[in-house]
Amino acid sequence: MWGAADFAGGSLTKRLPTFAVTVLSQGAGFAALLVAVAVRGEIGGRSFALGLLAGAGGGAGLAAFYQALSLGTMSVVSPRGLRRRRAVRDRPRDG
Repeated sequence: MWGAADFAGGSLTKRLPTFAVTVLSQGAGFAALLVAVAVRGEIGGRSFALGLLAGAGGGAGLAAFYQALSLGTMSVVSPRGLRRRRAVRDRPRDG
């Protein structure tokens, strides 16, 4: 299942505008967030601000990834994107 959303998004951006595909995929995540907040009943202001910042950054990165998939060969773009994500995730941290 990993990569299915990336493949679907990349395929859709060959036919539809990248912005529209990104908004649709991010909207699905936002709907899940609304359900989680409704179940929990509250959300802290700092958590909300950090979530907005992370969502904006993630959305921008996803839009760039979808744009690359729409322009290039998926078998070339996808592994490079994965390698970049692993490099960021596995970087050494201080302390």
